[in-house]
Amino acid sequence: MRKRNWSQYNAQLVERGSITFLIDPKLLKQAPKLNKRGRPRLFSHPLITILLMIKIHYHLTYRSLEGFVKSSLPLIEKNIELPTYSLICKRASQLKNDLPKLSSRRPQIILLDASGIKVYGEGEWKCKSHRRRWLKVHIALDAKTQEVIALETTESHVSDCIIAPKLIDKCPKSMKKTIADGGYDTKKCLSLIKERGAKPLYSTQEKRHNQ
Repeated sequence: MRKRNWSQYNAQLVERGSITFLIDPKLLKQAPKLNKRGRPRLFSHPLITILLMIKIHYHLTYRSLEGFVKSSLPLIEKNIELPTYSLICKRASQLKNDLPKLSSRRPQIILLDASGIKVYGEGEWKCKSHRRRWLKVHIALDAKTQEVIALETTESHVSDCIIAPKLIDKCPKSMKKTIADGGYDTKKCLSLIKERGAKPLYSTQEKRHNQ
């Protein structure tokens, strides 16, 4: 039996509770961009983004986030002004308009697929005694960059081939080939892909060809 170094083991357990922030102080002091109209913003987008990253990582509510950062970030940068929880929530909804696209390339190979998502939240106790609720996410991806091009959410019983036309319509004109599984191997999906000037490729066709 291997002997355990208890002093080292206890130190490791204590270390698990430590929190280390590696944040560039320049980001915390970065001046916000001036708006042409209205009252100028007091807090920059990078600062709001950092606060939201902390919120997501530690599963905090907006009120808990305000208390958490006001007790920790001043240790990194003294005399720093931090926004209230209501302002963070308001600015979070505005950040989506400022986020750049992942890439500017025109995708040529599109992947079509779907996956189930288990729903948690209010009323979960009903699911335990009856049936759990699932949602289905239908996605079109760029095969090279893995960038999401189109997305649709439905109930779990909706077939892939029913939502496929919506995904195909949202795909760019540069599409040359689509790769999907047998759930999309229908005449309607095949004709829509060919109308876009692309070549359909299904996994079931590959299996039949290899056999």
